[in-house]
Amino acid sequence: MQHARRWAVTVFAGAGSFVICLWSARAAPFGLLPRADADRWAVATAFATTVATLVGAAVGRWAGKDRRLGSVPPDNLLGRERQAVPTADLLHRTRRMKPLPDA
Repeated sequence: MQHARRWAVTVFAGAGSFVICLWSARAAPFGLLPRADADRWAVATAFATTVATLVGAAVGRWAGKDRRLGSVPPDNLLGRERQAVPTADLLHRTRRMKPLPDA
């Protein structure tokens, strides 16, 4: 799926979950909601915002992925191999060595 389509799905999923949660919190006769109309709207909006944020974060993580499964990591695209980082016990020897030239 293209990158733009993934972000469109993310936006619609967040907006859709907000609308559904707002409607269900207003329509369902929960005993824990306040009796005053303004307070019910505030609680329903807070609940819908929380759920939409969680849905948007989960779907946004999916939409932000650029790599496909089985693709080559970006640091190996030029054919270079990764160089090992010296460990603490080898540090004294690596200080005396000349740095490797860039490939």
